[in-house]
Amino acid sequence: MSDSPDSSAGEIPEPVRMTDLDLADLSASVRRLIDQSQEQARVLDHLAADPPPMPLP
Repeated sequence: MSDSPDSSAGEIPEPVRMTDLDLADLSASVRRLIDQSQEQARVLDHLAADPPPMPLP
């Protein structure tokens, strides 16, 4: 049995209360994940780029 509200029955979920310290931790975690995602995107762009042309002997 699920604890999540049944949206088809019109139940509204209770709001989640967080302390300021928890919000700061959450904000820092989100920032870190965004930074990691941006770094991964840069690596993928680099890997997907065409290699430099090889000089002919």
